[in-house]
Amino acid sequence: MNSSGRSVRLTAVELREWVDDFERRADGGGGEFRVLEHDGADPAIDSALVVVDLPVLGGAYLIREWKHSPEWTITFEPDLGQTEFDDDGMRDLAGRMNRIADLAADLRGRVITRLDAAGESYGSRSDRRGPD
Repeated sequence: MNSSGRSVRLTAVELREWVDDFERRADGGGGEFRVLEHDGADPAIDSALVVVDLPVLGGAYLIREWKHSPEWTITFEPDLGQTEFDDDGMRDLAGRMNRIADLAADLRGRVITRLDAAGESYGSRSDRRGPD
């Protein structure tokens, strides 16, 4: 927590609420994104990440690697092997990629609002500093 009493580190519960809200606003659906806890031993990182399964390609996850940054990194973990698409399959995949990017942008905006409300300065991964 900072001097305003607000933590800038996200919990799995908070992140799930944000993701659920995004999914409701985006199309009324839900369940495409999963929020998982991960080792939260380092106070400089969040205790959760977002996972999305991509048909044929494997999976991707979104994580904020540093509590003072609003930036979300999207990492792909592809299945090995050759993947082929027809035009409809490629459009579907492109739509899923756009949705992942939209979620990352939404989360970035929410983190900026949270950091501003907490009176925290923020930067990008390139000017990351160690834990406070």
